[in-house]
Amino acid sequence: MRLSDFRPVFVLMMCLWLSACVTNPDTLEPPNVTLANIAPAGDMTLFEQRYDVTLRVQNPNDAVLPVKGISYAISLNEQEFARGVSDDAVRIPALGEELVKVTVASSPLDWLRQIGQLQNNPAFSPSYSVQGKLYLQGYGDKVLPFSQAGKFMP
Repeated sequence: MRLSDFRPVFVLMMCLWLSACVTNPDTLEPPNVTLANIAPAGDMTLFEQRYDVTLRVQNPNDAVLPVKGISYAISLNEQEFARGVSDDAVRIPALGEELVKVTVASSPLDWLRQIGQLQNNPAFSPSYSVQGKLYLQGYGDKVLPFSQAGKFMP
């Protein structure tokens, strides 16, 4: 065999190697996840309340994030308010964003604590934080943690 017979194989191997470097899962930046909306889901009982939550997920990477699931917790005024999981698949475009609708569960005691805090300090500026993990399809089933905080506008 001649050396020129291996040239197409070498070119193919180099292309595969370079494409693997471009989508290296270890270089993915965590997404920016903020609270876009929260509304009662209609399922309210004495022990549990459910809410429909819309999360805005922004992808700072130049590669699509193929999300196969998410786990998250929402805190209000530095106290955990609700948590949830979702196995809904969504694709967050490269350098783009997507609204992800999820459901969270909380207890009525969580709301009572929040109301008590507002009554004790009417000038209080409510804040929130969202933390959790995005589970990616492919990328070696990588998990991207996220944590964001913000204030509610008056």
